[in-house]
This record gives sequence, C-alpha cells and structure tokens, in this order.
Amino acid sequence: MTAKLSCPSCGGLIEDFHKPAMLEAGEWVKENPESRLPGFHINELYSPWRSFADVATDFYAAKGNPQEEKTWWNTSMGEPFEESGELADADELAKRRENYDADTLPSGALTVTFGADVQKDRIEIEFVAWGAGEESWGIEPIVLDGNPAEQEIRTQLEDDLAKIHEAVKTSNVNEVQERVMDAIVQAEKNADKSFQQLEIANAQADEVVDPHVEKILRSRWTALITGAVVLGSFILGLIVGTNI
Repeated sequence: MTAKLSCPSCGGLIEDFHKPAMLEAGEWVKENPESRLPGFHINELYSPWRSFADVATDFYAAKGNPQEEKTWWNTSMGEPFEESGELADADELAKRRENYDADTLPSGALTVTFGADVQKDRIEIEFVAWGAGEESWGIEPIVLDGNPAEQEIRTQLEDDLAKIHEAVKTSNVNEVQERVMDAIVQAEKNADKSFQQLEIANAQADEVVDPHVEKILRSRWTALITGAVVLGSFILGLIVGTNI
C-alpha cells in the first residue's frame, strides 16, 4: 500500500521522501501571544519513522471498531475521540440532582468508601457513598496540601475521616446493616428448623422410601438451605465490608 498526504494549503501531494527536508526546514510558531509558555500539537504524520502508508493502514484496520478507532485517534493523531450514540440530555440529568452534604448522607446510602491519591505535595481524597444496584454518590472531594510525610497533614486526614465516620453513625447506614444482620440471623434459625424437620421426615421415610430416593431428597434440601445462608452472608459482606 502506498499513500500520499494532501497539503491543506495548496493541495499538493506530499510523499514520504519529502518529510526529512520539510522537518529540517520547519519552525515552531507560537500562535497565542498571551501565553507565557507555548504549547504545540503534533501527530504521527510528522514521524520520520512512520510512513503515510503505515498510518493509513492502521486507520483502516481500526475502522468499524469503536475501541480501536479511539486508540488510533488518541495515539496517532493526538486528538480526542467522541463516541457515536445517544447523548444524555443535560436538562434531564439536572432534574435528577439530589441535595446532600458530608454531614447528611443520601437516604439510600448503605456504606461509604474513600480513596486517597498521595502526591509529594498533597493528598487528594474522595469519599463515595454506595447503595443498592451499585448506585453511588460523590460525597466530598478534599485536597490536603502539604508533605504527606509530616504529622500535620496526617492529622488533617484523620480529622476528615472522623467527620465522615460521624456522618455514617448518624445516618441510616447502621440501621440498614442491622436489618440485614437480623434477616441473616432469622435465615439461619429457619435453616436450623428446616434441618430438624428434614431429619424427622427422613426418619419417617426410612420405612417407606427407597434409600436412593432418600439420598436425592436429602441432597436437594441441603443445597437449598445452604444456598440461602451463603446468599445472605454474601449480601452482608457487600454492605458492611467497608464501613468507616
């Protein structure tokens, strides 16, 4: 495959053998006189190590695959990529806004997590509340300026963690967790009762049920009850696994 570049100014065709001389004679021109530091944009077409055909081949190989197209535009052209499809309506999104702050968590919040990005001159933190169906709320972003190795910034971090912890204690998070724990305890009680009923049924069935059939019934009951207990424990783990 061969490829040539059409000059955007005169329409002339530029071939690969033209690039060395053009690059040698080129100049970096600052176009924003108000900027203290000039910034420039360049793409892979300038590269002396990549031919126009190489760039074009990669483009056609990526065409039709949104993820590959995005990579080509980002890396080869140094341009942002806007995916096609339906866009969210700004007004509809605005209607879904909720009013809350770090002192009063959203009513649907089940737990709160936080992440910290440690830099040499600051710590950037974000607290996020999580609810059912992976619904999340950005609670509060915090930037702590200073050297992370110093005690002062660590004390600030502890204060902010305590603030969110207090909000969790006064919100409905603990109430929801208590309800889930009660439900799991009740499920375990029901499971014990079911096991007892199963033993009685098995004892009564010894005289009239074929041993092979009895084995099948016992395994099905055991799997059903065990599955209910495991599912309840899994739900509790999701909710209380991270509670600051």
